Amino acid sequence: MKQLLVTALMLVNFSWAMAQDCRLPVCNMTSKIEEMKVMNQDGRFQVIKEMRTKYRAETDAGVLNNLLEFSGVARALMVEMGDEAWVVREPDYLKNSAIVGLVKFDKINDALMIKRFSQVTDEGSAFDILAHWSTNVDKLDNVEDVLAVTAFAEYAKKWAIDTKQEAYVAREAEKVMILGAQHISRLNPSHEGSYEVKVTCKPTPKDCGMIPKAITHMSIFDTLGAKGLAVNLAGSQMSAPFYIYTSALLTNNGTHIRGISTDATPTTRISEIDLDVDMKTGKITGRLIDAQFIGEMIIEGTPVRRMSEFYTDQGPSRVVDVTEILGHYKGQLAGIENSELVVSRYASGELVAILDIGSGQNLAFRAGNYNSKKGVLSFSGQGGTMGDRKLVLALRRNNKGREVLTGFMMTATPKTPAAEFAKVK
Repeated sequence: MKQLLVTALMLVNFSWAMAQDCRLPVCNMTSKIEEMKVMNQDGRFQVIKEMRTKYRAETDAGVLNNLLEFSGVARALMVEMGDEAWVVREPDYLKNSAIVGLVKFDKINDALMIKRFSQVTDEGSAFDILAHWSTNVDKLDNVEDVLAVTAFAEYAKKWAIDTKQEAYVAREAEKVMILGAQHISRLNPSHEGSYEVKVTCKPTPKDCGMIPKAITHMSIFDTLGAKGLAVNLAGSQMSAPFYIYTSALLTNNGTHIRGISTDATPTTRISEIDLDVDMKTGKITGRLIDAQFIGEMIIEGTPVRRMSEFYTDQGPSRVVDVTEILGHYKGQLAGIENSELVVSRYASGELVAILDIGSGQNLAFRAGNYNSKKGVLSFSGQGGTMGDRKLVLALRRNNKGREVLTGFMMTATPKTPAAEFAKVK
């Protein structure tokens, strides 16, 4: 008997200790429900309202899951007790608040995020979630997480359109997709590169005029700024591209690109493009529709140079901080010796560069990005009618064992000049 008493006391003490350690809003659901049963409906309403107020800014997934579970139990009790509708709505609000928090702060999984998002009750909550991710998607450092968030945003945009929500909800979802695509370009730019293309027309060659035969080249790259992802199609004899798309959307887990001509690209033809990217091989297939023609242009692209070559090679000779990357370099671009590169950084942190290729010809790059893990430095700039350009340089050792910045420049025309620069000590 004495032993049983000791054991019982130990269990009581253990339960009491567990209760003391519990940091959840409701540690014992059964006990809480029994407590609420003896209250009137005003009392039950106040319990839930106080929880909503206290945890309105909660970010801990464990707490949010606890609130979500309790909201369902509390609602069932209120229905059982015959509480009025305004009381029963309060746990619904608590549930919605918990779901919003979980989509924002729980583990990143597109299927789970979509499942929870589909339970959100109003467009204000939907916008709250999307605004959170439009602010935070570019802070993620795992490309799989970014792809999951952009896949979720694709669903949210379609939901907003299909359910006729206010336009600002769909716009915010698209913003997440655009910012996510830009960030993917910096974490795993498998889609960025210069391509040789073959363009055919269906149903017959005459349905697209002479343009398909003239297009020989395509470039795809992140402009590192408000223009987002750029897609350019040009011919070997052209001084300017036939087609320019900016703010193109990268969707379907980073394997699909869609662009349309807008007022932001007034020099391009009125058209739209859809491309599918094989992330492993870099090959591209797709279609382009020009409003002037009744035909559809079929595109097949083979990569010439890809940014991903510097994300899958042996990597940098050493990890270098961005401050060491800054400075003056000499080398060559497109075989032009004695070219000079100056890499600078504004006080606010933005990277910029000036490339002098001789004869007083300077190329300005007003946006830059540096991936220290991969040792990859990239800059984007604009070349007037020539469209955007991107300079990609990786910190590597050349065949002489010298540490250099080596890479190439992508433009809107077929040229993809090689570059190599060594720092001037």
